[in-house]
Amino acid sequence: MWPCRPARAALLNGYPDREQLAADLTRLTGVAAADLGVQPPPTLYRLFVGWALDPDRACRICGKPGHDATPGLPPRLIPCDKMRDVMAH
Repeated sequence: MWPCRPARAALLNGYPDREQLAADLTRLTGVAAADLGVQPPPTLYRLFVGWALDPDRACRICGKPGHDATPGLPPRLIPCDKMRDVMAH
């Protein structure tokens, strides 16, 4: 699993807060999805952003933990079908 546990700890310790880390990782997710041609792209969200979110945070649309919209995340990368529908309109 990327990043490994020690890398996750180092990233979390190197940022002032999880929100900033998630925002930076969000930008990288879009680049990685394009470079790797990953289908479906939301798979990368789980690897790049999902782990960095506050574990108590839940999706504002469906209420499930483990994902939420982060600023700058293209809708095609959002792992929540309900949220993609809301953002598309």
